[in-house]
Amino acid sequence: MKKTAFVLSPITAIVSLLLLMNTNLMEGKWSENLRNRLQRNLLRNGNFEQGLEGWSTEHHWYARGEGLSQWEVDEKVVKSGKRSLKVIGKNNRGIAIQDLRPPFPVCQVSGWLKCENLKGHAWIFIEFIDAQGKWLAGVVVGEVTGTTDWTFVSKEVTMPPDAVVFRVDLLTTEPNNGIAWFDDISVVPLLPPSDGKPPAPPKFQVKPIEGEDGALQINWDLPSEDVIAVQIFVEPKPFSSVDNLMPRAVLQRHSRSFILRGLKVTDFIHIGLVAVDVDGLKSKPEVQKCQVKDLRPPEPVFVEMFVVRHGAKRSAVKGVDHNATPLRFVANYEQVHLRWQPHPFDDDIVAFELLRRNGEKVQTVKRFDANTKQATLPLLSPVDTLAVVAVDEARNKSQPQWVSLIANSTNVLDAGFETGENVRLQTVKGPVTLAPEGFNPTQLPSNLSELLKP
Repeated sequence: MKKTAFVLSPITAIVSLLLLMNTNLMEGKWSENLRNRLQRNLLRNGNFEQGLEGWSTEHHWYARGEGLSQWEVDEKVVKSGKRSLKVIGKNNRGIAIQDLRPPFPVCQVSGWLKCENLKGHAWIFIEFIDAQGKWLAGVVVGEVTGTTDWTFVSKEVTMPPDAVVFRVDLLTTEPNNGIAWFDDISVVPLLPPSDGKPPAPPKFQVKPIEGEDGALQINWDLPSEDVIAVQIFVEPKPFSSVDNLMPRAVLQRHSRSFILRGLKVTDFIHIGLVAVDVDGLKSKPEVQKCQVKDLRPPEPVFVEMFVVRHGAKRSAVKGVDHNATPLRFVANYEQVHLRWQPHPFDDDIVAFELLRRNGEKVQTVKRFDANTKQATLPLLSPVDTLAVVAVDEARNKSQPQWVSLIANSTNVLDAGFETGENVRLQTVKGPVTLAPEGFNPTQLPSNLSELLKP
């Protein structure tokens, strides 16, 4: 079973580190320190002193026509510091992008713009994208056009409720041969004033995941506005406080779900969610008792079938392995002998069921314990379609792999071949004939390979 991995952003890493401390350390200067850390420029290299680090510019989808506008670091034309970012039109347009996940939905976005002989506009533009990558909305923070000296632009921007990504775009809107500059771009969370009260605990639901064992999915509602993170605790016993407990995960406020994997099946566990606000105050845990279930069915059973008459084995029907398609064998015998084996990874099998299908009707012929892996049965009708399924401890059943035996006559020669039919394996990809069409032998040829000739 693979372990779930998640990556913490710098902001969440700060919060996570502080949240591992005792609650009373979050008061006073610790609360002030957390606020100071959150109310900083979230952009990496917003002043371009490290060149293009943190920004991506090779976005050919944005170009109109061939090529792209050229992005450069300018050390001569700057608003402050030693460098600014410059885009040269080259009869096209360009865009530089940096994605953020702010710890708070309201941010102040600002920056300085300058342009020379620019057709269209130079923008600071914010886009909002949800967890599935769907574009939700966009906001123009500010713009310049033509020939304009350094201009400061700023706007308070609020993320939509479903937004996860806060995308910062520096761009030119039209193909042009001018130049635009950007400098001192910043995105700073606007935290609400402290009310000194802990937030309400998140309301959440827990459900097992179909097709998996030892896995639970937790979904919760959008937390209150001042919440910056959600802690998830998993404990074997009930708890009413999270002091001295280690969270299983710490997630940013935009997260709405988390999957716990690798849990022991049949165990009851206690899951608690705690909301953390901008002052580091924690809610009381909302705790639910949950049972870990096994909803992963066993793999299809490997089946080997032999056709039998008067108790003597005649010929083997190819088995159905775990990746193969069902086979149909044309034969005339009165008994079938089945042998089966579960998938080696399925170590919790408690029983096997032998199924028979007649048209749309499926019935259980017999049930066997986990130690029984073979059976001999009479042909129940001229057309028998059989399958063996495995049943595990949680009563999950494997998918049946059907094998058909077709009996058209009872005339069987001593050599074991039918007088009216050729021996044939039938798969969903077509028949495989083991003797030529129209060739009905009354005795075995001296060279058995003759049977395989087309």
